[in-house]
Amino acid sequence: MLEVMPRLLVMRAAHRDNPSLAAIPIILPSNAPSYALKWISLLLPDFHVETKALQDVLTVRRLLIPGWGSRFVYSDVVQDELELLTTPYRQEGIPRKRIFVDRRVQSYRILANSQALQDIAASYGFESISPENLTLEQQIALFASADDVIGEFSSALHNSIFSPAGCRVMAMNYITECQSRIGNFRKQRVGYILPREGPISFDPSIKGERHFEIDPATFERKLNIMLKRQ
Repeated sequence: MLEVMPRLLVMRAAHRDNPSLAAIPIILPSNAPSYALKWISLLLPDFHVETKALQDVLTVRRLLIPGWGSRFVYSDVVQDELELLTTPYRQEGIPRKRIFVDRRVQSYRILANSQALQDIAASYGFESISPENLTLEQQIALFASADDVIGEFSSALHNSIFSPAGCRVMAMNYITECQSRIGNFRKQRVGYILPREGPISFDPSIKGERHFEIDPATFERKLNIMLKRQ
């Protein structure tokens, strides 16, 4: 999402200035994940998509490859397009949402005491959601209306790219700089809580699942700081 979706936003901006660009087909491999087509359908509905087998040979005379930035540093075009995309989903005059992102996908890492943390967060008005169970439009709408977001460091938490400036984000664990870069780009405040044993990142030498915990007392103390209750 952090690389391909911004490219589509750049193409959307270019298409707005030059509608003839829709004549250029978007080429996808036949094994592309289904969400790729969903993003294209949502952001570039006027474009035609062609799927090709990996062994197909193509002759290309002209090729458009949109850039998205570098190391999660994005252009102002992406910023402007994100605002155009998310503004219609923000409803004025209603309380802003507090979201606990519940990550429920198979992975090498598992937050073992997630439910206990969710229960604490719920007492502060946080709603637990699993983005993978929502449509793209529902995900955008949910995060576009959020002032406070908590979750395990993951692609699900990176949906905060749709949240407004000033949104407060608490990431449990740390893997790369991308969540901080999102925060800087979108003018959000980002903090981290690390597992007792330190950051849990992918290590090919370690087989199987790696279970880790976030100390509940530390979590609640940091939550109060996040919400400016102490």
